Amino acid sequence: MSFLITGGTGFIGSYLARELIKKNEKVILFDLMPDLNMIRDIKDQVIILKGDITDFSDVAEAIKTLSLIHI
Repeated sequence: MSFLITGGTGFIGSYLARELIKKNEKVILFDLMPDLNMIRDIKDQVIILKGDITDFSDVAEAIKTLSLIHI
């Protein structure tokens, strides 16, 4: 399964991403201002999308990306 985490490079999002990766899930991190320091150890295992959750076109593009990698 694939997961889209909003605020994905923040404190809670980055820890959730680690748990999902441990379960071999596909993870997309969606964040307005991605902080690569928070995900340094997993950055090669996730897809990072920059976008604003309040901007419908950004959200639609993220969902489109999620559907393209869905297995």
